[in-house]
Amino acid sequence: MGRSLETNLVIGDGVASRSQALKDFHRIFPGGIEGIPISVLENLVAVEGFRPDMYLDTEGKATYGTGSLATPEELERWPNVAPSGVSSERGSMIPEEHIRERTSRDVRRFYDKALGDLESIPKSPLAEGGVALSDALFSVNYQLGEGWNKEHPTTWGHLAGGRWKEAAEEAQRSEWFGQTPNRVRN
Repeated sequence: MGRSLETNLVIGDGVASRSQALKDFHRIFPGGIEGIPISVLENLVAVEGFRPDMYLDTEGKATYGTGSLATPEELERWPNVAPSGVSSERGSMIPEEHIRERTSRDVRRFYDKALGDLESIPKSPLAEGGVALSDALFSVNYQLGEGWNKEHPTTWGHLAGGRWKEAAEEAQRSEWFGQTPNRVRN
């Protein structure tokens, strides 16, 4: 990654280093996720953080791990949800095996979608900051969902046309940028 991993990141009980978030993630995923480049996983943890308990995200949705949205079934099993933001309060702890299974499934689904998106985009240089375009496409799919390119057709059109600067400028004008500017810059 093109950035220092020592930048402060709000996770869990307060401010921790990105290296601590990576350490926690690698404890649960000691071998990574098969078939997924380590750069994708490290960028995911750097951007999303990591919490092994149920908490509310910035939009008030129950979340855990690296930003996995809780399903109704998961909320039934683990109903205690901590408030959003920095808090010493913990929600229901999610078993590590469940985090491994769910995160692996989600990561693989969004990575496969990113590779499919990449087939529709001209060959590109590395994205700003040294993040490969496939990693950036994974990140946007993970954060906005698989239909992001239909919700942001202008940005997608610029990417499909190889107009990198225009795509970045359009993304910075989006509601997504207003909500999570650091994720968009990534």
